[in-house]
Amino acid sequence: MENAIAFPFERGKLYSVRTLDRFLANLVKARQRDPTLSAKERARSLPWAKLWCEELYPVKLYVAHHQLPDQVKFRIMPEGDAVDIELHAPGAITRFQITLAYPDWDAPAAPSRNPGHVASLERAGANQQIPVFLGGRIAKTPTGQIVSDPRVRDNETDQAACEAGLRKALEDKFSKAARYIGKVDILLVYFNRLGFYTIDVETTSVVLSVVAEEIRKIGQSPFPRIAVVDDVPLIYGEYP
Repeated sequence: MENAIAFPFERGKLYSVRTLDRFLANLVKARQRDPTLSAKERARSLPWAKLWCEELYPVKLYVAHHQLPDQVKFRIMPEGDAVDIELHAPGAITRFQITLAYPDWDAPAAPSRNPGHVASLERAGANQQIPVFLGGRIAKTPTGQIVSDPRVRDNETDQAACEAGLRKALEDKFSKAARYIGKVDILLVYFNRLGFYTIDVETTSVVLSVVAEEIRKIGQSPFPRIAVVDDVPLIYGEYP
């Protein structure tokens, strides 16, 4: 039943922002009907899944936060472009570079694994239908099996892991500043479950503090604006 969902978006074409909501609704229904499709979408193994999960869905959250009207359209740029997605409003175009952030559960251990790699192990474990402890100890055996063990954490540990993960995401993009200066209007950072892990603090304040700290390190941001979004719940933080 993997063909039960049709991916309607092509690079270079303009679409109404409302088509993102419609596709998400169709995708949710298709995943409920087809566990195999659901697992492949989660693992990013479908041809369109990476584009949807890592670029279009973050833009959908941005659109939802700002309650942009139907006449606003988006365009997916060619692969390799400095701009991932453009939003076209009457008289204005907003250009996005989009990246992901994950809690860095290994910090401050050395060497620290890439948080995105840890997140991919968690997704793989879920697809193998084994218990996965988010923020626990997780690894892959030589045979490819995911093993995950619980780890006692407190709220301070969760917040520190999120701060470290956000720093890594920003440092990676800041290190490529020459590629983006003058071409990108907003660096959009999608940090899934950020609100869940920082539920006992004011999440937006945590975000803005980390962003401001990282910008001070380099003197000036290569991006006119930096926005961080999450959907659990819908959180939005923008700098400046």
